[in-house]
Amino acid sequence: MAQYKHDTPPALQEMLDRALAKNPYARFADAASMLAALESIQLPRRSTSGEWRMMGDSPTGPDVGQAARGAGTTGEMQRIENDIALSATLIGNSPTASPVLSDPARTLPETANVYAYLCYEKSSAETQCFAITRKNVVVGRTDPKRGISPDIDLTAIDQKMTVSRQHVRIRYEETFFYIEDLKSRNKTRLGELTLVPLKPELLQHGDVVHCGSVRLVFRVPGVRDTPVYKI
Repeated sequence: MAQYKHDTPPALQEMLDRALAKNPYARFADAASMLAALESIQLPRRSTSGEWRMMGDSPTGPDVGQAARGAGTTGEMQRIENDIALSATLIGNSPTASPVLSDPARTLPETANVYAYLCYEKSSAETQCFAITRKNVVVGRTDPKRGISPDIDLTAIDQKMTVSRQHVRIRYEETFFYIEDLKSRNKTRLGELTLVPLKPELLQHGDVVHCGSVRLVFRVPGVRDTPVYKI
């Protein structure tokens, strides 16, 4: 919008930049947050005397004639707001794409001192979530004889013992998460990618991680699942 001449406040441009940010963590957490930001923005208009007046003020004197035209502007801005809400919901502009939104119950609440969760899935159902409460954690299996106790212990769900004692490291730096295989015996897969030992890879909300035969889903509190599209 910055390339056009208009009377909208800078706050609306900032809101648009945030809604369309490339970095998913810089965007609004959900549609409700974006709509709340929209409602907090007051749109100014200019009277015939050259003075600026907020849209909520009542026109007086020569400004009365501007009221009807102001109503048209309000309708136009409403259409813009609707377009913004639609662009925040849909990814891409394909008219044949039909989004299937995730179940709101699968959106984990924001909790103090919890950076993310590793959720164990069995038969496409989450059965247990392990909280990541530090910026640098090791995921693995406890070995009392060797005195090894990882930050996140998968022993209880690793019945086939395919998880190494120190299998992967997950760390949080600034606004990004990374996962690193620690030379595990049965490898680590991030989606379809088999991780190279000791080479960090970007980890995002909704990513599927296999530690040996254990399937985990990485989830960030307050972030909704990415919509699934059916063409």
